[in-house]
Amino acid sequence: MAGDVLRARRFPQDALDYYMYAMRRGGKEVPLLNKMGITELGLGHSQRARTYFKEVIKLKKKDAEGWNNLGAVEYVMGEESNAIFDYKRAIKLDKKGASFHSNLATAYLEDKNWSGARREYAIALRLDPEIFDRSNSLGVTARMLTTDDHARFCYELARIFAVRGDDVQMLHYLTMASEGGFDVLEAMSHDQVMEHLRKDPRVLLLVHNARALRTGRASVENVPGALPPLSSQPEVQHE
Repeated sequence: MAGDVLRARRFPQDALDYYMYAMRRGGKEVPLLNKMGITELGLGHSQRARTYFKEVIKLKKKDAEGWNNLGAVEYVMGEESNAIFDYKRAIKLDKKGASFHSNLATAYLEDKNWSGARREYAIALRLDPEIFDRSNSLGVTARMLTTDDHARFCYELARIFAVRGDDVQMLHYLTMASEGGFDVLEAMSHDQVMEHLRKDPRVLLLVHNARALRTGRASVENVPGALPPLSSQPEVQHE
């Protein structure tokens, strides 16, 4: 418990000391090794984290979290095929693990397997509708929510929410995708699910705003489609 508190307060090295102290005095090995591995992963010590997670599945072959965490560290190390294998093992052991499906989807996204990524993200959202709205840093399950192509990740989530009829979340993730540099309008032109939104004024506006944020000089004329001009406002006089 002391280790968890220290990790929550961003003292990972101290947290590791407490986890090791607990291990030496008969603490439960599997959850402690998972926590130690996640702490090392957060510190950027991928090889150490991998050693801990491999020890977990050696001690308990059917530990779904151990397989998931091993997949997470292998994903970080650029071993997508190994990560996909590990995530699938985790899901086989626990089909209701929303984080496992989310992680598999992220690995698929990196592997350009768009359909697989959409399927797994949809499952993750069905199992846990709030999975992308909170962190999970204090548990024993690593959840990889970012990729090198994070903007594409956001677009895929927007697509899923569009299918679900959730316009608020769809527009939220489209905004994040566009602000991340992803060409939302171009992607929509080749996407049967999203194509009808290509001329939606809300989408055009968020694209315009995202370009303005990125460049500082975007104009309405640069955005495909017509946007109504902003009404002129009288100048406010300050006394």
